[in-house]
Amino acid sequence: MTITELQKIIEDKNNSSASLTKQLRDLQSEISKLRNQLYVLEMETFVNYLQLDETIEFDNYYSFKGFSKDPKSTNSFIAGERIKVVKKNKKSIVVEVVKKNQLKWDETQKKSITIGQINPGWIIRVDLESFFHFYFKNKTQKAAFDSYVKRKQALDNLLSE
Repeated sequence: MTITELQKIIEDKNNSSASLTKQLRDLQSEISKLRNQLYVLEMETFVNYLQLDETIEFDNYYSFKGFSKDPKSTNSFIAGERIKVVKKNKKSIVVEVVKKNQLKWDETQKKSITIGQINPGWIIRVDLESFFHFYFKNKTQKAAFDSYVKRKQALDNLLSE
């Protein structure tokens, strides 16, 4: 092989590489747009799925990203505590704390123990994404939502025919 032939092959491979790189960049951009579309649609569907006055009991520790006007309120919850969905918006969910455990530090056991339960009635505006992630930590709730999405799509398909 001559120098000219090798230079030509290298130039062809570089052109091919540049073309593939451009294709890859375009595909990644398209995937990013599709993911954003999926996120928006998922959030809209989730807001429609949630029922007002739905009571949710925590089965594990969770801390929401949210805000409450009550200075004594907390966005952290442990197993057994309950919230109720009061209002739903495009960007947030408003919940009321209906059952909160009263805890006391036990020096002998070196841990917090539950000494009672209260209904503080705190109203907390929770970021939709934070609530979405909390809601789907529970496999039963995730399965129910997935079932809802499939039923809704089947019904929409049936009605569009």
